[in-house]
Amino acid sequence: MQARMTLRAIPGGDAGVLSSTLPTLAALVRSARAQPEVRNAAAYLVAHCRGDDSLCRQARLYKWVKRNVRFVPDPRKVELIQEPRLLLASIARHGWAAGDCDDMTALLASLLEAVGTKTRLVVVATDPGPVRRLRHVYVEAQQTTGAWLRLDPLGERFPPAGFTRRIVVEV
Repeated sequence: MQARMTLRAIPGGDAGVLSSTLPTLAALVRSARAQPEVRNAAAYLVAHCRGDDSLCRQARLYKWVKRNVRFVPDPRKVELIQEPRLLLASIARHGWAAGDCDDMTALLASLLEAVGTKTRLVVVATDPGPVRRLRHVYVEAQQTTGAWLRLDPLGERFPPAGFTRRIVVEV
């Protein structure tokens, strides 16, 4: 598999998050969920779950991403979004992969979607200042009841208590 990278300028701050990063992330998840590498990995990881146990599938995939992808910030002044299949290849080759919240979110959402779970991306403001800039993204998975379950690969650290801005993009 050859890695391919596309570089393009995006607006800074919230404008870039809303006009470029989120739409790119959603498109990446839509594309990756049907790729054989992603589908096969997801199916393998949830093989022990009963066919109708969506909560088991969600928990296994969430824990696997948390365990196998180490948080590493993007390069300075670069918004990098990695393809889920490249993260999977790194995990297969090295036993782990590196990425930030959008990389982990893309991988987790793709794996969840590959086994039939509807997902959405949630971006939140995490800085304490008065501007409340959008800084963090995570996945929510729809439950059989219709409720949404927060699955943040970075765990409970983000977003901190009291965040006020929250934008949701359905995949």
